[in-house]
Amino acid sequence: MKTRILKTIALATGALGCSLALLLVLRPAPQPQTPFAALANVSVLELPQAAARLVASAPAAQRAALAREVVQAVTALAKPGAIPFAVSAICKAAPDVAAETAGAAALHAPAEILPVAKAALAAAPESVEAIVSTLCRRSPRSFAAVAIVASQEAPSATDRILRSVSQAVPEVASSLELARRDAGSQSMVQLMWKAIELAAQDARRAVAAGRPADAQTLAQARDAGVKSEP
Repeated sequence: MKTRILKTIALATGALGCSLALLLVLRPAPQPQTPFAALANVSVLELPQAAARLVASAPAAQRAALAREVVQAVTALAKPGAIPFAVSAICKAAPDVAAETAGAAALHAPAEILPVAKAALAAAPESVEAIVSTLCRRSPRSFAAVAIVASQEAPSATDRILRSVSQAVPEVASSLELARRDAGSQSMVQLMWKAIELAAQDARRAVAAGRPADAQTLAQARDAGVKSEP
């Protein structure tokens, strides 16, 4: 009798164990928290530092992708004026993804491209080439304004800034080269004005010669982002 009871208990325990194991197998795995969920309850004042901690704590291989997701979450959660502060905090905490951070901010808040450029370059000046290149590719018409902001934050990096702009916006590369040759030691503002003037002349000549596709260069020169003459 005692043996029969023990066998019954053993069978019941085994069945219970199998049921629990099956439940554990069938239960959905917990989903990783998204950047939006992680930042949703953070106050606006604390948002930049919270965003920076999220990016900096990620494995190096995942940091660039996470930075883009975090910036997207910040732009959804905060007013536009807060975005440059978040960019600055992320770039300081994770300068290796400064260009990706600035590019994502320019994508989701295009009107903020110049404050974003200033924030990213001030926080990670060693990444000036990558930041300038990324922003100019994101907004080719802003090439002159981005170059001027970059020269203000990294005044000794003129050659690298111009190289980055030329690679990102090849339509104005020859104009930049000629402007640099003519402008000499003039300021970046003066150099950009000269480049815009030369690019506009080239575009008009191309249109007059029956190559209307080159009119895009004229539009880029006209809308380059420099609002007033030096």
